[in-house]
Amino acid sequence: MSDDKLVKRQGNFSRALRGEEPLVIGEVLQRAWEITVRSLPVMLPLMIAYIVIAMVLNSLFLTIPEGMTMFDVMLDPELKSDNDWTGIVTQIILAPLWGGLTLIGILNANDEKITFSAAFSVLQRSIPVMAVTFVKLALPALITFLAFVSIGLFSPPAAGAVSLIALIIINITFMLAIPLVVHRQTSVFKSIMGSVLVLRRYFWRALGLMIIMVIIIIISALPLLLGLLFTLPLLFNVTGVLYIALLGDRDTQEAEPVFAEEQVEASSPINKDTPNE
Repeated sequence: MSDDKLVKRQGNFSRALRGEEPLVIGEVLQRAWEITVRSLPVMLPLMIAYIVIAMVLNSLFLTIPEGMTMFDVMLDPELKSDNDWTGIVTQIILAPLWGGLTLIGILNANDEKITFSAAFSVLQRSIPVMAVTFVKLALPALITFLAFVSIGLFSPPAAGAVSLIALIIINITFMLAIPLVVHRQTSVFKSIMGSVLVLRRYFWRALGLMIIMVIIIIISALPLLLGLLFTLPLLFNVTGVLYIALLGDRDTQEAEPVFAEEQVEASSPINKDTPNE
C-alpha cells in the first residue's frame, strides 16, 4: 500500500471498457501531485535531455532567414507555419524518450521503483511508439487538409472548427495509446483501439483533466519557467495515474479485451506476451 495521502486505486480494463471504473478528476490530480516529487530525480534529467535534443533538432531542420534566430522563427506565425513539419519530425524522433517518461509516470503511479534503466527499456519499443506518435499527428493533419479542400471552399471558419474538434478528440482518445505500448507492450493497432474504446467512455472527464493541466502548466511557466520543473513531470504522472486508475496493472488481470464491448469477456487478451501485429 502506498504511503501517500491518497492511496492508489487499481482499475480494470474490462470494467473501463464498459465505463464502470470511477474516475474523479480531483483524485487523479491529487494523487499525481503527491507522487511527483519522488519522480523528479529520474524525470528531470530525462526532460532536460528531451528539451535539449528537441532544440538541437529544430536548429538543424528549421529554415532560419539571415539575421534571425531560431526563437524569432518560432515566434513569427508565417515562418513558423512554413516550418511546422520540423515539429512533427522532431516529435516522432523523440517519441521513444517521451515513451520512457510515460512509463516512469505509470510505474510511479503504481508505486513501483523508477529507474533510468526502466525509461531506457522503452527504446526496445521505439518503432511502435514512433508509429503511434505518427498516427496521432497525421490524423489531425489529414482531417484538416480534407476539411479545407471541402468545407473550406465555402466556409473557412467551419473548416477550422472541424479541424480543431478533430485535434481535440484525437489527442484525448489517444492518451492511453503510448502507455499501452510501453507498459503492456501491445501492438500499435491494439494500443490505439484500446485507448479509443476506453476513453470514449471518459472523454469529458479526460478533456477536463487536460484543460486543467494546460492551465497549470501555463501558470507555472510565468515565473521564469521555473515552475515547469515540477508541472511537466506532473503531466506524465497524471497520465500514469489515469492509466492505472482505469486499466490497472497488467499483472493483476488475466484477460484484457481491446476491440469491442462484445469482447469484454472474450478470450483475446492484452498482456505483455501479445505478439505485435
